[in-house]
Amino acid sequence: MDVSALSGTTFSPAEWINANYKKFVEENGRDDSEAASAFIRSYVAKLQLYIFNVNNAVEESSRQVVASMPRIAKESAALQADVHRLQEKMSAMRLEVAAVQSETGECMATLERLNTKSQKLQVAKESLQESDGWGNLLAELEDGFERNDLKGVCDKLIALQKSLHAQEQLPGHAERQTQVEDFKNRLEALASPSVVQCFAEGNTEQAQHFVQIFTSIQRLPQLQQYYRAVQKNFWQQQWKQTLELQGTESQPQQQQFLTLYYDQLLEHCQRQVKWCSNLFGENSPQPFLVDRLSSNQATPSDGVRHLEESTRKLYEWLKEACERCASITSDLALCKLITLLNGIFKRQLESFGRIQRQIGLSLGSSSYAAQSENWSLLQYTMSQLQCLADFQVQLHQFEQDLHTRMVTLSNRLTKPSNRGPITIFQTCDHSARTQLLNSIADYQQKKSEATDSLGIFPQIYATLKSHFADTHDITLNILLQPIETHLAHIRPPVQDHAASGIDLPSFSFAPQESITQIGQYLLTLPQHLEPLLLSPSSLLKQALEVCNIKYTQAIPCADVLLSLVVEQCCVLYVTQILQIKSLPSSAATQLSVDIEYLSNVLEELGLSINLQLSQILTLLKAAPDQYLTLSSGCEPRLVTAIRQMRNIISTQ
Repeated sequence: MDVSALSGTTFSPAEWINANYKKFVEENGRDDSEAASAFIRSYVAKLQLYIFNVNNAVEESSRQVVASMPRIAKESAALQADVHRLQEKMSAMRLEVAAVQSETGECMATLERLNTKSQKLQVAKESLQESDGWGNLLAELEDGFERNDLKGVCDKLIALQKSLHAQEQLPGHAERQTQVEDFKNRLEALASPSVVQCFAEGNTEQAQHFVQIFTSIQRLPQLQQYYRAVQKNFWQQQWKQTLELQGTESQPQQQQFLTLYYDQLLEHCQRQVKWCSNLFGENSPQPFLVDRLSSNQATPSDGVRHLEESTRKLYEWLKEACERCASITSDLALCKLITLLNGIFKRQLESFGRIQRQIGLSLGSSSYAAQSENWSLLQYTMSQLQCLADFQVQLHQFEQDLHTRMVTLSNRLTKPSNRGPITIFQTCDHSARTQLLNSIADYQQKKSEATDSLGIFPQIYATLKSHFADTHDITLNILLQPIETHLAHIRPPVQDHAASGIDLPSFSFAPQESITQIGQYLLTLPQHLEPLLLSPSSLLKQALEVCNIKYTQAIPCADVLLSLVVEQCCVLYVTQILQIKSLPSSAATQLSVDIEYLSNVLEELGLSINLQLSQILTLLKAAPDQYLTLSSGCEPRLVTAIRQMRNIISTQ
């Protein structure tokens, strides 16, 4: 009988009996009442025997367990006694260690004092030994100078410096230091002719040798000064030779000699920068004239003024070019001229881009970074926006003039006059006339489809719009730079209040210094912006409206710019807050006080914090047991972030 099915998780008695009966019928070939009775008697007997065996096994296991219980209890008691004895021994050992420490503490202090005195005696011994060898080193140095042995003198001078350091505590240290400096001066004078020669020849191997020597005697800046002097002398000689040759050259070459000289100078400086980097490494000096070349670059102020003047001259020249086109070709070459004008306008916009990048780099340079509030750059960006608007207005007027000329030209080509002398329009062949009319019709079609331009220079308008947006972004970056500086110093508050274990009320906290500095800066912004934007020129107003649609509102432009700065300030503050990993109770209170302070400052300006910062304030002030209720309606991202910072267990 297969009894393994009895332990199955899905055991069914009826199915098991039926299956075994079916197997019994198959084996015996009978299926009647007698066979069924025989099957039942047989399986009942087998089951009774199986149950009997199981009961015997259970009784035997129970007897064994009962018999082993006293032994287990005895072993447990013995183990407990061992643990107690071990604890007593550890306590006794701890007392012994404390006693030994108490007894040997004074001895250890005495040993430390003796060790310190021993070290001082060793230093004094070494100093006396170095003092004995000082005279020998001086004699060897003098001998090396007499033999012009540069390497030998350098080695002895290094040893002399080590000896000087060892004798620092002995009397006469100042005199010995003066002697060492004198020897360094003599070594520098001995090496200077070779140094000048190797720099003049560009001998890298020799130059590296001198770098090692001057570094070992702590005179590397003097070596770099030799390099600058050699470069200066070289270019002075080049300049004299160029002036001498310039007098013998033709007039066109004389007009270009300065440009060629500057190109040669710039190329040489680029090579020298790489050479110096390989030679001096991180201590690489700037080649001679690099600083002067950099100082000759146009400042942002000069660049903006140049753009104003160049824009005015550009359109004057373009109008003159159109007049010459009408005079010479009767505007038949007007469409080809328009193709050329695209390139001219792109070059002018590249100038705008250069000045724009220069202002951006000035904002990130160390000279401007040292000044947290630089208002001169703000004036430059306003002037840049005004220049862009002036360029756009004149471009629009220029396009209108071109369309007027093209309409007139189209009329003359389609309706030639039969009276009077023959005109140039009557001499055009049919194919050229058709091509010109098609070009004019194409421009007219683009005009009707265009929204931001008149269809002649759509790419120029697109680039111009990009310059408007980038310059306005730089303006915002200028105004936001002090805010970003202060926000970078905001860290989770120090837990002074948490140390006492008492959660103090919010009125016990004061805003942190960084947030008060931001508030003071925002309060001073209107007085700096109003002179620039209270009554802006029509060009500046037009430029600002292109940059942001908010400037089209019937409120002062200064207020709009201030609102944009505040809006971005709140975004930066939210980003800074979300970087915090942990906020204990007192830190959360401190942060909420900071946000409330900023909110009060903005209310004085007629503005308010953004929705995200307002929700963060609500979440920070919510009690842990009410957090889930008060967080309703807030952004899930903020709810999760603040909950994790405050270590509030979620009930969802």
